[in-house]
Amino acid sequence: MKKGQLISQVFIYILSVAIMAAILVYGYKAVNDFRERSEQVSIVKLRTDLTSSIKTLTKDYGSVKQKEFSLGQFSSICFVESYSTPLTLPPGTNPFIEDSISSGTQENVFLIEESAIGDSFSVFSIAVEPDVLCKPAVGGRVTITMEGMGDHVRIS
Repeated sequence: MKKGQLISQVFIYILSVAIMAAILVYGYKAVNDFRERSEQVSIVKLRTDLTSSIKTLTKDYGSVKQKEFSLGQFSSICFVESYSTPLTLPPGTNPFIEDSISSGTQENVFLIEESAIGDSFSVFSIAVEPDVLCKPAVGGRVTITMEGMGDHVRIS
């Protein structure tokens, strides 16, 4: 075996390690992007399902429907009264929800992560008792009872 062959083998090993590292980095980024997009899709699906359920029940007076929603990575979902005023916030209400209500935003559904607010959006007119109702997720899912009241939906 000659010295030139030994140097070329080292070069091939270094080149193969560099290629493997590039493939691993690319694969990690691709999987991470796929995971983030699937989380975004689950939020959009939740928002769409909840909005369509409330819209359907709004005009159906007296109809009661119990529906299960997947919250994904969120630990709970909170509903804020948007049908009647004034709001009385129960003690221990999340500060972000308090700030949102006091600033006058029209958002009435909040998705809560373990440490912070994950997302918030507005659905049609809803009534909740008390004025802020939070439901914790069990196994990533939450069951919500909705009752059509003719011009709004009561959530419990």
